[in-house]
Amino acid sequence: AVVSTQSTGIARQLTMLDFELFAKIKPIELVNQAWVKPKYSHQAKNILHFAERMNTLTRWAATSILAQKDKASRARLINGFYNDSRRATETQQLQLLYCPL
Repeated sequence: AVVSTQSTGIARQLTMLDFELFAKIKPIELVNQAWVKPKYSHQAKNILHFAERMNTLTRWAATSILAQKDKASRARLINGFYNDSRRATETQQLQLLYCPL
């Protein structure tokens, strides 16, 4: 129950941080996929910041798993990420699903 409570608290904090970045995205940034075109990427700086956040969380999850000393520890951590993802789905914090998967 402690881990569940901690995971829920962490998920809420991540959601608030993600929302701050997401809320800054302007509709014009979505036009013509400017974020993938170097010539126009300056027009989509908030999308790029949000994408970098997702990439950072994904690297953190992968590094955390690989840093475990043995298979059992890696399996426990992967299981924890899975359970966190389930809770994120249940609480509709869907943006958190990108990280460990």
